[in-house]
Amino acid sequence: MKIDRNKVHEKYAGRCAYCGVPISIKEMHVDHIHPQFLADDLNGKNVDNYENLNPACRVCNLWKKTFSVDEFRHEIEMQTERLRRHSASFRLAEKYNLIATAHREIRFYFERRWVRP
Repeated sequence: MKIDRNKVHEKYAGRCAYCGVPISIKEMHVDHIHPQFLADDLNGKNVDNYENLNPACRVCNLWKKTFSVDEFRHEIEMQTERLRRHSASFRLAEKYNLIATAHREIRFYFERRWVRP
C-alpha cells in the first residue's frame, strides 16, 4: 500500500504529532505509531494504515526509532538525568544556575489536539 504523504501531513495541520513544530511535507518523516516490526500486534491491520501513521519532524522521528509512544515518552523524560549523569558541562551549567530543569509530564502534540478523521 502506498502511503498518502499529503493525508499524513494534514493529520495535524502540518505539524509534528509529537513536538508540534510546523513541518513542510518535504521535511516530514512518516512515523509508524506502532513500529513496523510489531505489525503482528495490529490484529491483521496493515502497518501502513492511516490510523497507524503520524507526521513527524526529523528530530522526533529519529529519536522515536522503533519505540512505542510510551517508550518514547520515557526516553524524553530521562534526558535530564542522563545529561546530569554523563555531562560535566551540564552539571557545571546547572551548578551556576545557567540552566534550569523541571520534571513534567510529557504530553505529545497529538494527545493535546483533536484528531481529524
